[in-house]
Amino acid sequence: MRTTMLMFTLAIAASLWGCPKGSQPDGPSDTPPSPAKVTAPGSSTAGATGQRGVPEADAAGSVAEGIQWVSDLDQAVRSAAAEKKPVMVDFYTDWCSWCKKLDSDTYTDTEVQKLAARFVNAKVDAEADRAAAEKYQVDGFPTIVFLSPDGEEIHRIGGYAPPEKFLKEMQTALDKVKQGS
Repeated sequence: MRTTMLMFTLAIAASLWGCPKGSQPDGPSDTPPSPAKVTAPGSSTAGATGQRGVPEADAAGSVAEGIQWVSDLDQAVRSAAAEKKPVMVDFYTDWCSWCKKLDSDTYTDTEVQKLAARFVNAKVDAEADRAAAEKYQVDGFPTIVFLSPDGEEIHRIGGYAPPEKFLKEMQTALDKVKQGS
């Protein structure tokens, strides 16, 4: 009885406060979402919406509308250095409900999309790229890590944030880049 009550309490807590690392239930998830997919240039799916509500990318990682995502963090850091832009890294998992809500509610907001254009944006599946998640000490999902153009962490968001709060956090990261971290 105690074990059942504890499991029930943990499930409610995870749904309210985010998805802590290691809380994935055994077995496959209902509908595993995926990061922005890379499709062949000229493909009819370029710019389409993927399973997580995030626009799919073409081979260059761009999209017709919405936030432009890359799935390779090293590529994002190299691009940021070349473009002198900060990096916004979304660490997510396929089973995290708050990650899906971030995709469907926050990343679809027009103002968030406009401000995201000032960043190089990377979506990193923390289970597929455990080394990156460990490097940035990601222990819950979603975790958004902001990096300076030279790849140093300058700010982070732990958990889901609605568009208004997310915009403030993005601006804080940009302000820190201006100030030199």
